[in-house]
Amino acid sequence: SWACHPESWPIWLRRRVRPTPSTMSRRLPTASVRNRIARLEDHLRALAPADLVQVIDGKPLPIAGHTRDADSGYGRAAGGNARGYKIHVIYGLSGGVRAWTVLPMNVDERRAARELIPQTPGPGYLLADRNYDANYLYDLAAGHEWQLLAPRRYGPQRALGHIRHSPARLRCIELLEKSATEFGPQLLRLRGAIERFFGALTSTPYGLLGLPAWVRRRPRVHRWVQAKIILFMLAHPPGSRAS
Repeated sequence: SWACHPESWPIWLRRRVRPTPSTMSRRLPTASVRNRIARLEDHLRALAPADLVQVIDGKPLPIAGHTRDADSGYGRAAGGNARGYKIHVIYGLSGGVRAWTVLPMNVDERRAARELIPQTPGPGYLLADRNYDANYLYDLAAGHEWQLLAPRRYGPQRALGHIRHSPARLRCIELLEKSATEFGPQLLRLRGAIERFFGALTSTPYGLLGLPAWVRRRPRVHRWVQAKIILFMLAHPPGSRAS
């Protein structure tokens, strides 16, 4: 409905005929409009420089527990469990959103990573938290020229065991736990860039703290999040605010 109010437009465009909110609601799910929005997002993403360091993480998007939204899931959120969705993002240190997806909150972050990593070929380093410490993700990342860098899921005090370990995971352990130059730990500290990105998305201009009552079912949630990300990229062109 925001786009239907004259005051939302520049003065020289306010005399133009605008569609009604109901017309907007009918047009938004159509293939032609979705393709136009996707092309705009692809254009903005292509403006970002090739980052040698990128970060992957997820952010919960909770909704009310009594919802009838069959696409949502019940999983871990900030401060406990909640029902809703989660946005998963690969974010470049230059400020570019490289890839993202929205999944039910009960979907494991590692499953989301399997979807996102092939969309962002390297080379470089992909920083993550301990939730992404899985041999198959190290192999997947290495296959796309990324060195996944994540702390061990159960800590360095636990033995590796006798199972097969990805060479990329062993390399990660070497960088984080046995580096004489502190290169690995210093690199991993850059992971805070994605927390600042999520913090910006939840601020007043974008308001992605949660999902409004009228944003339900996964296709509509996807469109809502996509609009927020596009607005963010328009306001902060990649490369203008390197972390």
